[in-house]
Amino acid sequence: MTELWEIYIALSIAKNRGVEKIWLETDSTIAVKLIRDGYPPTHPCKPLLAAIINLMEGSWEVILTHSYREANTVADSLANSAFNYPYGTHILDSPPREILDLLKADVTGVAYPRRIAL
Repeated sequence: MTELWEIYIALSIAKNRGVEKIWLETDSTIAVKLIRDGYPPTHPCKPLLAAIINLMEGSWEVILTHSYREANTVADSLANSAFNYPYGTHILDSPPREILDLLKADVTGVAYPRRIAL
């Protein structure tokens, strides 16, 4: 599950950089549920889930929440722009130009409707 790897990598980078408090948002309700509520002993991602839970413990504060994709257009745009970068992990020191307008909208509280089928 890609979302679990994203959570693991984000936590690893933050911990290695000495971050004392992190708030992770993911659009995967399954990932949040598995990490918060536990997982069956036969789950295929058991080693990765155990590593995530191990990283979350310790002397730092980790908040993990679910966020609908529509509520996090910045992360969605970054994910879609990943094909513009070479393969690998990239740590950005400043936001890419293509997401600046989305960041401004996020800070000012612009809401995007969620489309659902009835």
